[in-house]
Amino acid sequence: MLNSILFDGWRRCDRSVRACLPLLRSKKKKKKKKKKKKKKKTSQEENGRKFSSKSLVDVDPKCLLYVQQREFAATTPADRVNVKTGDVFPSSFTHKGPAEELRSARTFTGGQMVDIYDSSRGLVKIEPCQWSPNMDIAFWLSQDDDTILKYLSTSPMAEPPHFVQHMKSTIQFLLEHPDSDSLFPGGQPQLYHRTDTGDWERAD
Repeated sequence: MLNSILFDGWRRCDRSVRACLPLLRSKKKKKKKKKKKKKKKTSQEENGRKFSSKSLVDVDPKCLLYVQQREFAATTPADRVNVKTGDVFPSSFTHKGPAEELRSARTFTGGQMVDIYDSSRGLVKIEPCQWSPNMDIAFWLSQDDDTILKYLSTSPMAEPPHFVQHMKSTIQFLLEHPDSDSLFPGGQPQLYHRTDTGDWERAD
């Protein structure tokens, strides 16, 4: 009788243990996954701190094309783009390429993603774009830096030092050119090519 009771008790205990095993395994996996995620986050934060601690490198604007938001430039081997080293470093571009204010105005007024580079001819091509006159935006020119960062940026804490001035110059450009058609006579795009010295200039 005693053996029967012990056996029955062991069998119930065994069933309980087996029923709990999946739960125990699940908790163990979650704990392991959480630990791995925390380790990865720590590694990313450490890499971020290392990157931020590097000094800014002034990039020579010659023979480079600075691509802005909502722009892309498809290149060919003839453009001599060298990405072999894989080096990543914080940089400062003193020159933002041809028609910087016009390109910024297109983005600021809701322009879509566009290809701005004609690799077959080596030309930067700014297609005609449209915006409606809006004198009310002059309001932003009198606002302080914090207000502009808060309302005109999607990531205020990550913007470069020139962001506010860049926004103000773009708004000023829009105020000075309320009619975008005047920038594209005959509905033709603006074209720019590189000179022998590597600078960009307007192509006739």
